[in-house]
Amino acid sequence: MSRLPLALSLVYFLAVYVRSEVYEQPPPNLPLDDPSPDVPDNDDVYEVDGGIDKRSTGYDYRDALIASVEFFEAQRSGPVPEDGRVQWRKPDIAQFDTGANGEDLSGGMYDAGDHIKFNLPMAWTTTMMAWSYIEFEDAYIDAGEDKSTRDLLKWNCDYFIKCHPSADVFYHQVGDPGVDHSQWNRPENISSTRPSYQIEDSGADVAGETAAALAGCAKVFEHFDTNYASECEDKAKSLFMFALNHPGLYPPTIYYKSNGAWDEVAWAAIWLYWLTGDEWYRQEAVNLYDSKNLNRKSYVYGWNDKREGLKLLMGYIHKDINKNLKKKYWRHFKSYMNGWLPGGTVTYTPKGLACRDAWGSLRWAGNSAALAVIASHYGIRAPAYRNFAKSQLDYILGSSGHSYVVGVGENPPTRPHHRGSSCPVITETCTNSNSFNYDGPNHHLLRGAMVGGPNCSDDWDDNRKDYVKNEVACDYNAGFQTLVAGVQSLILRGILV
Repeated sequence: MSRLPLALSLVYFLAVYVRSEVYEQPPPNLPLDDPSPDVPDNDDVYEVDGGIDKRSTGYDYRDALIASVEFFEAQRSGPVPEDGRVQWRKPDIAQFDTGANGEDLSGGMYDAGDHIKFNLPMAWTTTMMAWSYIEFEDAYIDAGEDKSTRDLLKWNCDYFIKCHPSADVFYHQVGDPGVDHSQWNRPENISSTRPSYQIEDSGADVAGETAAALAGCAKVFEHFDTNYASECEDKAKSLFMFALNHPGLYPPTIYYKSNGAWDEVAWAAIWLYWLTGDEWYRQEAVNLYDSKNLNRKSYVYGWNDKREGLKLLMGYIHKDINKNLKKKYWRHFKSYMNGWLPGGTVTYTPKGLACRDAWGSLRWAGNSAALAVIASHYGIRAPAYRNFAKSQLDYILGSSGHSYVVGVGENPPTRPHHRGSSCPVITETCTNSNSFNYDGPNHHLLRGAMVGGPNCSDDWDDNRKDYVKNEVACDYNAGFQTLVAGVQSLILRGILV
């Protein structure tokens, strides 16, 4: 009798994994540190101090910001509002996502073109969205997307709050990639059971990033909903202690494999200080920065490595507290950022993309450009950094000959690697022949989604099957949205005209 469940489990395993097609594979791991020599400041790299004529480009940054917010609305999981502007999305099977003890784990966002909820990149996406809103609220207001962006932040933070139902419990993922990536269907028709995964031993990386995201949400909502801001703050503080009590990396996975945790813990600490003013959190961030050698130069900034964002925010936090510390953190930040400028250490394509890696190339350029526009906002090498930021944004929006953002600009992608938008109307069965293998544009417009992008020779093809160049993801748009909001804010403030 005791062997029957095991036998059934084996049959289920074989039925799920022995398939003819797997629709995504994980990307190769990138180096953690950048060993290249530092590039010294040289503000003569650019001859023009800001005076870039928006009208000469023809790019509508305001519309690009609106579209990116719309993309995030399309990525919502579970009880999706039926009256939203993304009319083809409906409440889906993930509204029944639960934890080991029946906890409600509905909500959050699907990671990319699949239907997994990976909390580490989702939390970083949320932190970046909050940071973008805090620094460039004027752009969101001008676009009419201030409330909708706050709604997205709350959507994700409501989910994170559910994932941490008590001080010693934290769920970090919902959905099995092995199952999900062997199926191609819309989220409304997911047929398999969706397991949830919680931290048992180590997991300071994902807990720390989620604490930072909740602190960011609290800082946004303290001006709009003090009760909700307090709820986010309490959960952020609890998750920070959870991170300290669960040092190390979250459980091994072939997707979003983490290679460090102390950057997320320090990142959470400085966000909590920025929110609360509690000196203990600032000192934790300062101590971790020094004791864990977080000054080392990152290879890329993104969901896995927060060090460059940490340096930038640490310098800003200390500008009126300790000018020597401010200089130290920003000097370390510039050693990374300067390498991305023309003539630096990052390779440029013939048409002007700073191409660190060919898999999702626009993500890495967009993330660094997002940091650059925030840095210019803080007054760091403003002419050089803001012009670099704008050059990368313009590449994404069309300076290379076409747009890489679905539904935005001229000749944009029409076949993104994305299950839900590729399937036909919900009354029709989604099959390979009418979705994944369909020789035509996706049936639904995934407006605002930035695809992975070209290789380092500017080569790109609008091919749904090529997930390296055409998958979309929340963390791809996190940097892009911050970047476009920052550039639009510069225009609104008359710094770029």
